[in-house]
Amino acid sequence: MGRISAIYCRDGALAASERHAATPLGLRRDGTLAGVDGRHHNRAGDLSLPPAVQSDCQRHLSQLLGSLHEQPEDLAARLLYRFGSIARISQASEIELRQAAQKGESWVGAFVAIRQLVHDGLREKLVRTRLGDNQGALTAYLLATMQNLDEERMLAIFADAAGHIIAEEVIAEGSCGDVLVTPRKLFGRALSLNARRILLAHNHPSGCSRPSNRDVEHTRLLSKQANDLGLAIDDHLIIGYRSITSMRNRGFI
Repeated sequence: MGRISAIYCRDGALAASERHAATPLGLRRDGTLAGVDGRHHNRAGDLSLPPAVQSDCQRHLSQLLGSLHEQPEDLAARLLYRFGSIARISQASEIELRQAAQKGESWVGAFVAIRQLVHDGLREKLVRTRLGDNQGALTAYLLATMQNLDEERMLAIFADAAGHIIAEEVIAEGSCGDVLVTPRKLFGRALSLNARRILLAHNHPSGCSRPSNRDVEHTRLLSKQANDLGLAIDDHLIIGYRSITSMRNRGFI
């Protein structure tokens, strides 16, 4: 695998009590804004863009919605107000988007289809290359699909011995700090696909890409078990809000 730039959170992720404690003005102690509906909050950086850039984001969103809604500017403003950022809108579930729609609006289905098409394009670019040959495509795909998730998700990319990608699948999901994949599930799937190489990636909802001790221990165990089966764990990537940490590059595996 080629090198992936790794940026560590100097102090690690904030404790949950710190992240969610809000001041009377609606600002959390880490500088993010409290969620509009009480169910979401914006991660640090979501609304830290310069006003001119924020204006461009809203304008581009309005242009996208132009063929889907009679008042695209109003809809764009409403979505940004509810979700806090373009990134959060792009990864909101269909249920959340429908909750944001007003009675009689029918833009959600088309919006989800457009979003899926963009996702498919990123994925297509990734799977057409061998593991490690297009680091930019891999980074773009992982950040686009995982950096803003509210829960942890582990992705496995299976490839043959030459690195040609066979499949890409979500193999585990869980609450923050609680996503582990069993060796039987991971290696059973690899062997059924006749894969020989595996790239793992999972996100940290805190936004920090620093691997936890548990991440390191579990990955080392999986790597050893893979070798015993004639398989190889190419790398385990930790997806943060703005960075990806390669555990292999950091010497953890």
